[in-house]
Amino acid sequence: FFKTFGKILHLPSIFQVPAFVIKIIFGEGASLILSGNKVIPEKAVVRGFHFMFEDHESALRDLLKA
Repeated sequence: FFKTFGKILHLPSIFQVPAFVIKIIFGEGASLILSGNKVIPEKAVVRGFHFMFEDHESALRDLLKA
């Protein structure tokens, strides 16, 4: 997320948090943050839901109007 954020704003991505800090803050949920997951909302898509943005970069660009 922060790499994409920096890319959109043309800034270096220097903000890094050590994994152990993420684990302390988020406990068992840290694995989702550290490993990442591609989530496909299959039920919503099958029922015809249309997402405005297909990825986080396009959503961030819209939010930041970059």
